[in-house]
Amino acid sequence: TITGEVNRPGSYPWQQDLNLADLLARAGNQTEYGDIERIKVLGRNGSTEIYNLSSYFKEGNKKENPTLKAGDMVMVSETATSPQVTITGEVNRPGSYPWQQDLNLADLLARAGNRTERGDLKNIKIMREDGNLETIDLDKYFKEGTGEDNPRLKAGDTVVVTEQESVNWQKVFLMIGGFKTLKDFLGLDW
Repeated sequence: TITGEVNRPGSYPWQQDLNLADLLARAGNQTEYGDIERIKVLGRNGSTEIYNLSSYFKEGNKKENPTLKAGDMVMVSETATSPQVTITGEVNRPGSYPWQQDLNLADLLARAGNRTERGDLKNIKIMREDGNLETIDLDKYFKEGTGEDNPRLKAGDTVVVTEQESVNWQKVFLMIGGFKTLKDFLGLDW
């Protein structure tokens, strides 16, 4: 059995030469939160061993990739020190998300389920960990596709998607004026 931060946790058929790396592969590998440097193997007899599978993959250290016994339970825990970015405000799933080196603003917005109907893409605030504040027009990026309007995020950044103006009176008056012109043109009496 394999549990924790793997893509397909569950029980898998045991085979004579099944090792830790093989079981992890069967389970779809670790999630983006999974820590393969501290994998616990709980034996049927109550023993607990910790293995660094990363050492096996990087250096070929075979003692970190043990052959499993029938009835062993493998636990892949969450990384304790994974860097995060936070998004809040007018998004569908506000919260903290794992930071990756190539993470940009549009990617984080997608992870957060996009903006709500009141979210203003023209006035997104990025509070950098060092205290600097940037205002980004992500709407411009989506329309023109220039990279400077879709900045890369740094670990510790907080993104705030602000709320649009509640009523754009200029648009309301233009719309009312348009209806009146159409009414007059068609000769309707409302």
